[in-house]
This record gives sequence, structure tokens and C-alpha cells, in this order.
Amino acid sequence: MKLRICKMFSVLMMALILAGGFASPAKAAEVQNQSAVILSAGDSEAVPYADQIVIYTRTHNGVWQYRRWNETRGYWVDPDWIDM
Repeated sequence: MKLRICKMFSVLMMALILAGGFASPAKAAEVQNQSAVILSAGDSEAVPYADQIVIYTRTHNGVWQYRRWNETRGYWVDPDWIDM
């Protein structure tokens, strides 16, 4: 029970840190970590972008769960919901 509470606390703190404060329950945290390089017309260098990962939360049978969604590529990062 103590381990479960510690795990839930650490996941919630991570979500708060990533969100920069409190967020809505449906969208606990949205990471916007993009870096773009401005190129001139003659450059052919690759421009790196970080994926946008959104953490969704829910309560299922009285258990808080979370799951990460990749906004950039459109797929679930985690195959299943993870208990907090």
C-alpha cells in the first residue's frame, strides 16, 4: 500500500512538473518541446522536431490510470493504461 501511494505521488508530481502547474483532469500534462532551426533557401539540412507527448488520465474501477499519446505521430506510446 505504501509503495502504491509513493508511485501515485511520483506520477502526479511528474505530471504537474510537465504541465507547469495544475491542468484539467482529462489532459493532465502536455509536453511541448519543439526545437526548430531556421534555414535559408539554399540549405538542405534536416530540421529536428521533438514529438509532442500528451498524458491522459482516467479513473477505472476506482483506480487512477494514465496513458501517453503521441500528438505528432498519432499513436499511443503506452500499449495499455498504467495504474498510478
